[in-house]
Amino acid sequence: MVSESFARRYFGNARAAIGRQFGIGRSPGSITHTIVGVARDVRYQDLRTASERLVYVPWFQAFD
Repeated sequence: MVSESFARRYFGNARAAIGRQFGIGRSPGSITHTIVGVARDVRYQDLRTASERLVYVPWFQAFD
């Protein structure tokens, strides 16, 4: 899953992002992820700080 900000930045909108793939890192063994959903933006620090572009990965897949 990715945040709305991530989807808008890299794919134009949330609907266009679903089913698309992206990789993290540039090493030959980097993992490709498929976007299965888009979550609403959240603010972590305070209400004045803009939402960050986020990727949500299941806990057991985060360290592969």
